[in-house]
Amino acid sequence: MKTKNTLIGVLGFVLCVGLAMSASAAQIHSAIEDASIAFRCYNGDDANVTIVITTAGAGADNTITLDGNTITIDGSGNDDTIAEFVTLLEAATNAAGTLAGDLGIFFDQDSALAADSTDGELLTDAGIVIPPGTWGNVYWDTSVAAGPGWNLYIPDNLPKGLAGWGDVTPGLSGGYAIKRVTGMPGGTGPVTASIYLNRTLVWQSVTDTGTVHAINLNTELNIPVKAGEAAIIRADRTTETTGVLTVVTE
Repeated sequence: MKTKNTLIGVLGFVLCVGLAMSASAAQIHSAIEDASIAFRCYNGDDANVTIVITTAGAGADNTITLDGNTITIDGSGNDDTIAEFVTLLEAATNAAGTLAGDLGIFFDQDSALAADSTDGELLTDAGIVIPPGTWGNVYWDTSVAAGPGWNLYIPDNLPKGLAGWGDVTPGLSGGYAIKRVTGMPGGTGPVTASIYLNRTLVWQSVTDTGTVHAINLNTELNIPVKAGEAAIIRADRTTETTGVLTVVTE
């Protein structure tokens, strides 16, 4: 009898642990207005990196400072996509002529689509200061209708040799699934919610209840994401104000 009770106890303990592990596997990711990552920068140098965005990215006097050396990034001409803007940043050097990449500075643009513009869509910032060994984010301006209103980024979790590569989604490892898209993105017009994996559109839905301020998104999904895939989840409206976009992964 004692052996039977002990076995039942062990099985009950294992079941409880399994349920706890299952429950803890779910993660919530969210972004409010003006806090959606357009691109980000990892500073592997031993001095601060500072990025200044002017005229919402469309200015001729955006800058990056490496080891005290300030380089002008002209966003007023044809270099007006995230990819082109980041290419200019990657070409920046310190006073000794050492390229950003050789200083251990890495730019992650997997949070943006290939055609995403910087021609007035970025959030103007007087100075994004990135201390050594940390990440700094450049954000979208939610109120600019031409850009993405809410842009949730879940980076791939393949090893990059960089501290905190997965700091946007701590604890997320291996494959996972996007289980729910929810939130209340404010503005007018229908809400177009989209999911991209490695920049390829895999799911989209339009919620249209008229030109009201608040549309409550709440969609259950089961979209598998491989370990090497970066995920972008977006919500766009005709005009955009304040609100939140939330995704549950498991």
